[in-house]
Amino acid sequence: MKIMQKSLLGICKPRINMILSLVAGLSVFLSVSLYAQQQNSAADYINRGNQYFSGGKLNEAIAEYTRAIALEPNNAGLILQRGIAYGMSGELSKSVEDFSHSIELDPAVPEAYFSRALAYERLGEKDKAVADYGKAIEVDPGYAEAYYNRGTVYNKKGMYSVAMEDYQQAIRIRPDYAKAYFNLGVCYSALENNNMALRSYTRAIELQPEFKDAYFNRGRVYYDENRFYEAVDDFKKTVKIDSTDANGYYNLAATLEWIDRKTEAKAAYLEYIRFAPPSDSSRVRALKDKLEQMKK
Repeated sequence: MKIMQKSLLGICKPRINMILSLVAGLSVFLSVSLYAQQQNSAADYINRGNQYFSGGKLNEAIAEYTRAIALEPNNAGLILQRGIAYGMSGELSKSVEDFSHSIELDPAVPEAYFSRALAYERLGEKDKAVADYGKAIEVDPGYAEAYYNRGTVYNKKGMYSVAMEDYQQAIRIRPDYAKAYFNLGVCYSALENNNMALRSYTRAIELQPEFKDAYFNRGRVYYDENRFYEAVDDFKKTVKIDSTDANGYYNLAATLEWIDRKTEAKAAYLEYIRFAPPSDSSRVRALKDKLEQMKK
């Protein structure tokens, strides 16, 4: 019986707190002695913009940053922050424009390349994203999140060996990087190296004991290896962590059915039906028919 596996974990976001600190402290492009009044006004706009940004009011933040930029047009950190706000509000073309402008003003800030790479990913321009993650790494060789995100782009492109190199480098920089171990496990699974996949998922769980998707995927590998009782334990842990995880219930039910624990399997199938998304309607209908037959 075919069961499901969770896909990659998503990309990491920019180091927002660092950028906000940078923006709050930048006023080096205007002369204090000649433009003190303007600098104070720019600082006010920046502070209000940061408050709006932190509160999730992105349009208001963009408006405040735009007023500050009118006074400090060469403030690379400020333009970078507005670009992040544009990106988070879905205005990706404007975010790319701001990131590119920020890079022109100060090419030594890795977050600018990283942020532009995120925007390119969302625009579907994966090659440009890979290039910008590479530039972020050139500026900051210890940027674990850039290695992780570049690895995830390679992973999505099916370039598993290259992706694994990036995940492994991210782990060398951050040995506690549970998400990198998880995605490394996804690569090993894709390459049908179940032994290394198990090791990767297990390490992710050791680092993050409530890592639901790692239990789920490890359970899938156990299932493929005919280690059904271990698979049951992992799928049970999945639904214990998230009692609404439909896929967890489905895999648990399918595994229980395979080892002839039919009463438990029926209960798990019913929970799957309860929480299944609308996109699973055809499977739900088939399962309902199957459960009716099992009653007879």
